[in-house]
Amino acid sequence: KKVIGWMYDFPWRPEQGKIMLNFQKQDWENFVIQAVFGGGKTTMLIAMIFDLILHERCKIDEVMICAFNVAIKNEIKKKVKPLGKVVPRTFDSIVYEICKDMSYVDLKHPNFLEKRRFLYQNILKIPEDEKIKYIFIDEAQDLEKNVNTILSKRYPNAKKIIVGDIFQSIQKEPRESLLWYLVSNQENDNVYKMTETPRVPQQILDEIQNALYSYYPEFQETISQWKSSSNTIAKGVEWSMFKGYKDIFENIINFIEKYGYEDTMILVFSSAITVRGKLGDVSRVRRFLIEKKIPVNNSHKLMKDNCVFVSTVNSSKGLERKNVFCI
Repeated sequence: KKVIGWMYDFPWRPEQGKIMLNFQKQDWENFVIQAVFGGGKTTMLIAMIFDLILHERCKIDEVMICAFNVAIKNEIKKKVKPLGKVVPRTFDSIVYEICKDMSYVDLKHPNFLEKRRFLYQNILKIPEDEKIKYIFIDEAQDLEKNVNTILSKRYPNAKKIIVGDIFQSIQKEPRESLLWYLVSNQENDNVYKMTETPRVPQQILDEIQNALYSYYPEFQETISQWKSSSNTIAKGVEWSMFKGYKDIFENIINFIEKYGYEDTMILVFSSAITVRGKLGDVSRVRRFLIEKKIPVNNSHKLMKDNCVFVSTVNSSKGLERKNVFCI
């Protein structure tokens, strides 16, 4: 009971309890959640999957999970394990699978944008997979709205649970995303908001709200609803402008010397190789630290206790270490 039925004893916040009750009604096709960062949306997604299986609405192999954050992907995979084997997927892996079924010519080339365009242009020819009954889409702010068309054609019997935060978009301008389209669609009645964050200290939340007020004045009503229930006292965010990589590297060294290897992580926005084939910031930073004889993790997806942890913002929650240097 403790392992399988944990969500029925979980101390849900009122806004989470309301979302769970409406989810259980099952009178929807798209169930959309706009969640503030640190609001516990992944825990809710996992609870929804448990609820589906325990109420025998479907079998575990009839559930698909699209997760784009590696840390969240691993968390979901681990916590859903008592129900059976679930392998969270990326949207690009789904696109690859469909293209393979459609005998796409350049299948082995890493041309994900061309593969997506191919599917959009041949939407009516996409073969159907009628087995999947529920699709959970996490981080939906990084997907274009046409993704919904592909998934609906591929999985015609599936209901979709779409979750994310439009203000955390790193791939798309928020207004171009699937999440923004669904949240702003007046005809969609099943849109719910999570506005309370127990993870983010009030000092940091205040600074993020002020920054977003400046860039998204039209969203002030939504941003003003955010509140923190965290008891953690934090120093807040220190903002700096760097003139170049030399300046960045000097600040990284000072940061590491101040906080130590084990308590430090460095987050960047570009991975090993950029789209244009240039060296990404993960490789730049790792190479610099190695030259300085500073221990660093070998992969941005794996963390070692006795090393500086270098990762990307979309592969990390930012909670793995006490001190975060974000470029």
